[in-house]
Amino acid sequence: MSRALERLRGMFGDPLLVRNGRGYERTARGERVLRELESLMPRLEDMVRGEKFDPGRSQEVFLAVDTDVN
Repeated sequence: MSRALERLRGMFGDPLLVRNGRGYERTARGERVLRELESLMPRLEDMVRGEKFDPGRSQEVFLAVDTDVN
């Protein structure tokens, strides 16, 4: 875990977690990263699981283009 945290700290340029007494607390940047991951993770899980496309839940935008230029 410490090696992974070390890599994340380097990648984000922030300690992300700092010792607070006997525990740890997130830095402001760590909080922002966590919020972003919380919104991103369900989409990644759906992608990995291969969930079927549900047009009622989709927020994707599709564009139909007519390639016939006659």
